[in-house]
Amino acid sequence: MQDDTPTQTTERPAQAPRRPGSPAPVIRGASGQTRRLLLGLAIVAAAAGGWWALGRAPEVGLVSPVLGDAAEVVYATGNVE
Repeated sequence: MQDDTPTQTTERPAQAPRRPGSPAPVIRGASGQTRRLLLGLAIVAAAAGGWWALGRAPEVGLVSPVLGDAAEVVYATGNVE
């Protein structure tokens, strides 16, 4: 008796031969390892951006220096009580 159950094959379908001078085939999808790497990099970049935006100290206004009196001094004699 003949077994009619379909069998699974691990062979890849045949590809048409490339013509000389034609570009290499384009990789349509990234592998799982590449996707995990890109996802990890995106998470690290988002965390770094959030830390930079939210973790900074408040900005401080700056003033240009001006030339003026150092101090007003009063000279006197006597005791200070």
